[in-house]
Amino acid sequence: MARLSTTSNMSIYLRKMIKLYDTLAVKLDDDTIGDFFIERERLGLVRYETATLEAIENLDGFVAPLFAKHFKHKPLVRYIDFNQGVDLRLLTSTKAKRLAETSIRPLRIAFDDWSLHVEYEKSVRAAANEGITELSNYLLYNSDTDNDTPLNLYRRMRINVDLCEELDISTYSFPMKYHPIDHPEYFNNRDYIGTHWNRQYIRAIQAVLNSTHGKIGRGISFFNEAFGANEEEFQKIIIMPEALIVHRMKYKDNVTAEWWSKWTALSDEQRDLAKPIIFAYNFTDTILDSVNDTKVREVLHYYQIRRNR
Repeated sequence: MARLSTTSNMSIYLRKMIKLYDTLAVKLDDDTIGDFFIERERLGLVRYETATLEAIENLDGFVAPLFAKHFKHKPLVRYIDFNQGVDLRLLTSTKAKRLAETSIRPLRIAFDDWSLHVEYEKSVRAAANEGITELSNYLLYNSDTDNDTPLNLYRRMRINVDLCEELDISTYSFPMKYHPIDHPEYFNNRDYIGTHWNRQYIRAIQAVLNSTHGKIGRGISFFNEAFGANEEEFQKIIIMPEALIVHRMKYKDNVTAEWWSKWTALSDEQRDLAKPIIFAYNFTDTILDSVNDTKVREVLHYYQIRRNR
């Protein structure tokens, strides 16, 4: 069995070498290909049936420079990835320098709470100063902490985009929806809603992330279009009907403009009537028919537009 295996391996090797010679021949000029064919024919290397290991070794001196000329090898790039986020509170310039010596790519930093934004910015600057230009971070949202608000999520995302431009680095942010998987009430469902969140806000964030494939990279213009150029625009987006978010370009100058005009025309009392329905993300005909205010009902009808329309 061992001898049969060796013979089989040798046959495979010879076939591959003949195929490799044929591939090289296509790249040669008219003068060189003639000499190459003559050498192959002399050594019996035109067909694999007549090829031998000795003949391949004898051809090596002739063929090696041709391979070096016509087959450019890209330099091997090695990097390491710890596949977990470092603690930004512990990342000093000294530690960033040592990490840079390991060719780490990317450096992952968790940025789960807005209260750490000063420390987070310091850690990113420390990494960039030591030549670490590819970073990644995770942004937890929908938790029950006091600082976890939609606006603070926007601020965390915005910091990353701005630092990319200022420091000429590349940072990919991954907003991650919190879910208490060990809680018996939410073990078999995904219905948990954080203290400062509601179904509308969560679906709005996820609708935007669908268009960015779940991540936010470098690029201010794209970020401004996706999440808003400022906090006011972001707050408009997360209250927007989901279909208008998903098909932003399609509805931007018509349906979205109509919805926004009618929404901003509502009084504070009318918005207070509409918000519980919007936040609950329940736009059935029964719910809308129960609203007596005509203007509020008109606004709510926009939330019934389906995403695939």
